[in-house]
Amino acid sequence: MVGAPDIITYVGVPLAVLGVLPIFYTCVRSILALRSIRHVLKTNGLSDTSITRGSLMSGIIEVEIPRRRITPLSRDSDPEYWTLNPHTISLPGGSWAKLNWNELLTGRVLYRCQYKEELRVPPAEIVFEELVTFLLDRGAVPDPKGWKVLKSIGLWTPTGTVLLRAPVSVSGVAGEAVLRLAPPYDGDGILRLALNWRKEWDCRDVNSLPPFWMRLARPSCEFDKRPFSTSGKRQEEDVLLASPVPSLLAEVHELYRSKDTEGASDDVRFHAESGGHVQTIYLESKGLLTGEQRQPWGNSNPASHWFTWTAAAVSQKSDSGLWNVSIPSEIAAFATKCFIPGGVLVLLEILDADAIPPFAEPPPDQSVDIMQRHRAFVEGQRQRALEDKMPPAQAAEAARTRMLAQSQSFHEQHVKSIQVKKEYEAKRVIGALNSSPLAIAVVAEKCRLYLVANHIIPAAYDIDDVAQTILYLMIVSSEAAKLITDVLEQWRSWTERSGLNQQHLEHLKVNKMWLCYAAALLAVIEQAGRSESQLSLDMMECLKIWHTVHLG
Repeated sequence: MVGAPDIITYVGVPLAVLGVLPIFYTCVRSILALRSIRHVLKTNGLSDTSITRGSLMSGIIEVEIPRRRITPLSRDSDPEYWTLNPHTISLPGGSWAKLNWNELLTGRVLYRCQYKEELRVPPAEIVFEELVTFLLDRGAVPDPKGWKVLKSIGLWTPTGTVLLRAPVSVSGVAGEAVLRLAPPYDGDGILRLALNWRKEWDCRDVNSLPPFWMRLARPSCEFDKRPFSTSGKRQEEDVLLASPVPSLLAEVHELYRSKDTEGASDDVRFHAESGGHVQTIYLESKGLLTGEQRQPWGNSNPASHWFTWTAAAVSQKSDSGLWNVSIPSEIAAFATKCFIPGGVLVLLEILDADAIPPFAEPPPDQSVDIMQRHRAFVEGQRQRALEDKMPPAQAAEAARTRMLAQSQSFHEQHVKSIQVKKEYEAKRVIGALNSSPLAIAVVAEKCRLYLVANHIIPAAYDIDDVAQTILYLMIVSSEAAKLITDVLEQWRSWTERSGLNQQHLEHLKVNKMWLCYAAALLAVIEQAGRSESQLSLDMMECLKIWHTVHLG
C-alpha cells in the first residue's frame, strides 16, 4: 500500500527537480553566452581592454568596452596612414577600425546583453573636419546631393545618405559609399556616421596632392617649326625658324623664365591659409615640391581675394581643389548681375555692330552736294571771266579776294564736318552706354573670340583654359594681377552704383586686354555660383555646424 511518504518521494521529488531545471538552464546559458562573448571580444581584439562579468541567476552579461577618441595619423611620417587596419572590428559600431588611427581612451560604456548578437561597440569620437580631410586624402569623392541634404535637414537626414563615395571608376560611374549617415547613437544629438573602405580604392600616396589644395599647371609654350623652302631660300613666311607663340602664353613663358632661373618647376600648388585666401605659392617639379615658395601678393591685396575665388570656382569641376573656400555671396551676386552694354563692346572693337540691335543713328551723310559744287564751279568761272576784263592790278586783287573766299569756305566746311562728326561720336557713345546689357557669359565668349582673332590665345582654348592661364599669369606677374584686379574692382563699382559712364569707358579703352582677362575670371565665378550643387558651400557649412561626430 502506497503511503504519504511514497507519494512525496515519487511525485514531489520530480516536481522539485523540474522547478530547479530553469535555474540550471539559465546558469548554463549564462556561462555559454559569457564564453561566446569573450570569444567575440578576443576575435575583434577587444579582450585586453574590455571587462566582462555575468550573472548566473539572471543570465545577463555585462560588458564594459572603452570609448575612444580618434585622430588621423601623421600623413608624412607614418606609413600606416595609407594602409588598412589588419585588426578590424566586425561588431556594430566598429566600422572606424577599418583604418589606422591615433586612439585615446576617454571612458567606458556598459552594455547588458544575453546573446553575442546583441553586443556592439561604442562609436569613436572624431573631429568632423579631420575625418573628411583624411578620407578625401585617401581618394574619396564628395557626393554633392548628400552634403546638400545634410545641410538642409541636419539630424533628421535619412539613414544611409552618402556624404563621400569611393574614387570614380574609369567608366565615370560613381563609387560605393565611403561615409554615410548611421542611426543616432543613444539619441545624444550628435551626428553618427558609418565608414567603409577597401584596399582597391587606395590609389594615392604621400606624394599626392593633399585635400583642400589645388595644383595649377604651367601653360605649355610650344614653337611651330617651319622648314626651309626647296630653293634654298626662305620664303616670306619662313623668315624665322619658329613662329611666335600666342601673346598670353608667350608672356607667361617669359615671366616664368625670369622668375625661375633654374627652370626646375613646372607646376605650382597652393591652399587657402588663415583668412580664407591664398597667400603663398609652392613650386613643384614633376608633382614634388621643390622647396621654393613665393608670396606674389600681400595679405590684404585684392588680387589674392580674386585669385582665391576664381581658383575655387575652377576647382569645382575637379576631384580636388579649394573645397574649403566658398565664394562670398556678394561676389556670387555680382558675377550674376554684372553687365557691359553691347554698344560698349562695339566701341572697344570686341564685338561687331551687326551682332546687336542698333544703338545709334546712322552716321550723317557728309558727301559734297553735286549741284552745290556745280554752282560753285559756275560762279568761279564767271568771276574768272570778269577778272579777264579787268585791268591787271584790279584783276590780281579780285583773284586774291576770290581765292581767299574759297579758302574760307573750304575751312568752314571742314570745321563743320569735324563738328558734325564730334556730335555724332558723342551721341554714339551715349547710345552705346545706354544700349542693352549683355550677360557675363556672352561678354566672356566675345572677349575669347577677340583674343583668338588677335592671336593672343590658341583657338582651342575655352573659358576655363583662359581662366587657368590668367591665374598662372597673376602668380608670375604682380603687375598683371594688379591691372586685372583694378578692372574687376571698377567693374564691381559701376555695377553696384550708377552704371557705366564715359570715364569708365575711357579706362576700358586703355585696358581692353585686361578687360578680356577679367571677363574670363568673372564668367568662371558666375558659372560656379549658378551650379546647383554648391558643394564647397554646403560642405563648409556642415563642418561648421558639427564639430565632433560619432564614427561607427
